[in-house]
Amino acid sequence: MLESRAPSLGCVVSDNLPDRDFIERTTAELLRQQQRERSGSGIDREHTNRPRSMLISRRGDEIMPQPIDWLWPGRIARGKITVVAGHPGTGKSQVTSAIVATVTRGGRWPVDGTRAPEGSAVILSAEDDAADTIMPRLIAAGADVSRVHIVESVRAIAADGTPGIRGVDLGRDIAALEALLESIGDVALIVIDPITAYLGRTDSHVNAEVRGLLMPLTQLAELYGAAIIAVTHLRKSAASEALLAVTGSLGFVAASRAAYLAVKDASDLTRQLWLPLKNNLGPELPGLAYRIVPCEIANGIATSRVEWDAEPVTITADGALGAHADHDELRTERDAAAIRPHRDDAAARRARRHQRFV
Repeated sequence: MLESRAPSLGCVVSDNLPDRDFIERTTAELLRQQQRERSGSGIDREHTNRPRSMLISRRGDEIMPQPIDWLWPGRIARGKITVVAGHPGTGKSQVTSAIVATVTRGGRWPVDGTRAPEGSAVILSAEDDAADTIMPRLIAAGADVSRVHIVESVRAIAADGTPGIRGVDLGRDIAALEALLESIGDVALIVIDPITAYLGRTDSHVNAEVRGLLMPLTQLAELYGAAIIAVTHLRKSAASEALLAVTGSLGFVAASRAAYLAVKDASDLTRQLWLPLKNNLGPELPGLAYRIVPCEIANGIATSRVEWDAEPVTITADGALGAHADHDELRTERDAAAIRPHRDDAAARRARRHQRFV
C-alpha cells in the first residue's frame, strides 16, 4: 500500500523500503529546493551542487529472497507482465476469457490440472463490445462474472476545467487504475487487449518510450500481486524469429517476463497453438493446443469458447511460424503452376495474331 507521495517529484515512499527516514529527508529537501526555485529567490549557493533527484538503493543483505508467485504455474506469474501475441482470428481473446474464468472460479488449468488462485479480474478491451462479445464469452467459459470488472472509459477534468469522458491512457491513468484495484481489493489478473490501444501519445515503435510506459504498470502489478496479460498482434511481414514478429517495439516483449504466441496449426487449421516465445521466470514448458468451439448461452445468444487439447504439443513458436511460411510458399508455387498454362496459351494466341500481320 502506498503510504505517502510527492507527486510533483515523482517520488513514492513506502514502509516496505529500507531507511524510511533517509527517504523522507531526501524528499523534504527536494521539496524545499523546488519551493526556492518557484519563489524566485535566486540561486542558493549552498545547494547548487546538490542533485535534483536521489537514487534509492538496497544492500543485498537487506533483501529477503522470495519465490515466484504463480497465477498459472510455470507460465503466468503474478506481479509481472505476460505478452500474448498473434494474428487476428487465432482466438487470443477467447483464451484470455478462459484464463479469466479459471481465476475467478479458482478452477484448474488445462493439461497440468493445477488449481488457480481465486481472485477478481479487470479487463480493458478496446476491440470487443462488453455486452455482445465479452460477457457472452466469459459466461460460456464459466467465469464468475460478479468478479469481473470491465473498464470502459475514464472520467476526467479537461484542460479547460470541464469534466468529461475519455479513453484510457496508460501513460496518465495509472493512478486511476490503482484506485480501481484498491477498491476491488482482490484483483489477481488484469487483461489489456490490445495494449497498443492504450498507449496514448507513446510511440509503440520507440523502445525507450514503451519501457517508460510499462515500468509504472509493472510496479503496480507488483504492488497488488496481479498478473498482467498484454495482448498484441504480429507484424504483417515475416520475421527471422517468432520473438521478433511481435508488432511494435521489442520493448513490449523485453519488459514482459513471459510471452506466448497464438497461431493456427499449419497441419490442422481447425486447431490453434499456444506456444512459449520466452519465459524468464519458469522452466521450459511445452506449448498447448486448443480449438475455438461455437456455443450458445441463455436467450439463444451465440458465442464461442476454448476447448483445450488434453496433451501438450512439442512444436516451437519458430517452428509453427516457419510451417506457415513453408505452407504459404508452397501455395504460391501451386497458384503459379495453375496459372502458367493459361499464361502460355495467352502468349501463343498473341504470337499467332502477330504472325498474321507480318
